[in-house]
Amino acid sequence: MGKCNCELCRLSDLRIKALESDDMDFVKKTLEKFADLWVSADYEKSYCECILDGSWPTAEEILTRSLEKAKAKG
Repeated sequence: MGKCNCELCRLSDLRIKALESDDMDFVKKTLEKFADLWVSADYEKSYCECILDGSWPTAEEILTRSLEKAKAKG
């Protein structure tokens, strides 16, 4: 069991339960959840890479605003 109730610990607990479960419906739903999380994380990673390499259509605007915020924080 996870040490706290954060998202990472909850996902870890869910993974362990699914690996130990004989309930294929539960295992399938858990696999779908992890697959959705992976797709979302991969999309976010690709989006950030496109901003950083300048290929995203509004990359300059996004980076300029981010730099202004960073400078304001000091």
